[in-house]
Amino acid sequence: MAVKKYIVGILFIALMFSSYLYLADNYNIHTVEYAFVGDISYKQFDDLRKSTKALVKKTSANTELICVLNFIGSFKGNKLIMTTGYDNLIKNISMVKGRFIGGIQAREAVLGDKVADKLFRSIDVVGQVISINKQGYKIVGVIKNSEDIYITFDESSNVNWSKKNVKFIIENQKFLYLYTEMLESKLRILNLEVLERVVYKQEAYLYINIMLITIILLLIKATKKQIGRVIRSTKETYDEYREQSRYIEFIEYLKKHINAIYQIIIKLFLSAIYLSAIITCIAILQIPPTAIPNNLFALSSYVEVINLNANNYIKRLDYGIIGITRDGLIINLIILIAMIGAQFYMNKSRPYKKKI
Repeated sequence: MAVKKYIVGILFIALMFSSYLYLADNYNIHTVEYAFVGDISYKQFDDLRKSTKALVKKTSANTELICVLNFIGSFKGNKLIMTTGYDNLIKNISMVKGRFIGGIQAREAVLGDKVADKLFRSIDVVGQVISINKQGYKIVGVIKNSEDIYITFDESSNVNWSKKNVKFIIENQKFLYLYTEMLESKLRILNLEVLERVVYKQEAYLYINIMLITIILLLIKATKKQIGRVIRSTKETYDEYREQSRYIEFIEYLKKHINAIYQIIIKLFLSAIYLSAIITCIAILQIPPTAIPNNLFALSSYVEVINLNANNYIKRLDYGIIGITRDGLIINLIILIAMIGAQFYMNKSRPYKKKI
């Protein structure tokens, strides 16, 4: 039974690591996204980008700042995204044909292959024009396995946009949380109500943290068992020596029981390795500031942290779950189903004990 528990533990760790790799492969985890309500012009966005870029340059001269503004609506049953371009630097967007939008110099559109097939009966649509709310956009690319439509940012567009967000790629992770607070303040200065803030690294690294905590718990259990063995073996060896101490010298006794001494040393060495691994895992853990209470010894601080994160989650549900948050929830559901299946298998294979 113990072996099966370790197998389930290893399966859980593998699922956590695979989840992190999936998100890190499909999203740029250096991204911070802000969902907001309010009006922002392209000039305001460009001024925000330039001022933020200048500040970032002061703290890290070699760091580039990528900013993307998205307005989200719908067109003929498909998600319509008006963008300032470069969304492909934030999310892994596989192109079947052409390229992605790289600015607002011209009215351009990128269609999902399913949309192209639906509207044009073909995915060979690069160079053609699509009319959206009486505005013509030249199609420059087709996205693989997608139902989305991207168009260049145009303030004259009269679409009823249901969601708005702005994304920043912050390569310098040393000042990540400082930048996120600063950017949120800048958005509020523009009279934009920030509904939620999503730190992509935080979303992806959650699985690494859970994996590390699981490894730490397994190592603590193994260390405890190993130290228990060392104590028992040492006690048995010492008690045996005390019984024979009248007839044999200590050095002579050690020579005769050299194998037992080696076993104790090996167990001590393994315990030291386990302890070192635990310390390493704790050092790798990355706990976001929002999960750390102000006072570690006050229950009210932990309640505040729980309330803050619960309110943020409720805001996220109200805004609508999209992007990396949606993928994270799908991953969580898959992990939950896998672990329930593993637990069911363990219970089913457990030997039945008949009651007398």
